[in-house]
Amino acid sequence: LLLFSICFPLPATVSSPYSSSSSYDGEATSAVVLAKHDAIVKEKGAQRAFSSTPFCDPVTGECGEIPHEPSPRTVFSAKTAKAHQHWWVVHAALNQSAAEYVERRKKKSGPKPPLILYGDSITESWLGTDMGGHSKRADGVHDVFQELFVKGTPWDPLVLAIGGDQTQHLLYRIQNGQ
Repeated sequence: LLLFSICFPLPATVSSPYSSSSSYDGEATSAVVLAKHDAIVKEKGAQRAFSSTPFCDPVTGECGEIPHEPSPRTVFSAKTAKAHQHWWVVHAALNQSAAEYVERRKKKSGPKPPLILYGDSITESWLGTDMGGHSKRADGVHDVFQELFVKGTPWDPLVLAIGGDQTQHLLYRIQNGQ
């Protein structure tokens, strides 16, 4: 049982500013977005690329990331090179958590139904963190989570959330290890 899921189907065909093909291919789309990201970083240098690249071009309106197309954080959505690198660290940690969760559930006899919580900072607050680090604004929230969702409930919860994520980042994470 998955209580939270993406409530809309991914379109079979979409138009993308990155390719002439209209068939949907999440891996190809991610590769194109990452290639644009790499080209901008190479052209501007890492620090300048992150501080000066808008999410959408103000002249053409073309956006670097498209919400319904899986994409990791890039120069278009990360504000700094450090934040970009940190997103990959948190993503890897969540992949590890998801793998451990699956293994633990395989070993338990009579496991509780799974409850997977995907999301951004609001969802990540259940862990008491934001971008994988302690969050003062979420102080005490993890205790509430333990009381409501872990102790004495029929659920086996797993939080897979990163503060600041947008739809395309979540789609990417789901397709890449979570």
